[in-house]
Amino acid sequence: MKPYSMDLRQRVAAARDDGMETAEAAEVFGCCTAWVRRLMQRRRERGTLEPVVRRQPDQRGLDDQDRQRLRQLVEQRPDATLARRA
Repeated sequence: MKPYSMDLRQRVAAARDDGMETAEAAEVFGCCTAWVRRLMQRRRERGTLEPVVRRQPDQRGLDDQDRQRLRQLVEQRPDATLARRA
């Protein structure tokens, strides 16, 4: 999931600075209240509205090599698929 844009982050922070409540800012800008709270907390604690950068790349998906290996395993044991059990 992509982080919210800096433009949105700045507008939400400016609205909160002008006295808008957290829930109202979330409704106006179409985000959740927890995100607004975390955004303001990040600015307070780290001095920035920038999103936190992941330390490791997202490795949840299968790459081409993994897919090829999966195809080979299914070819070797096609009885291990859900379709064969039904």
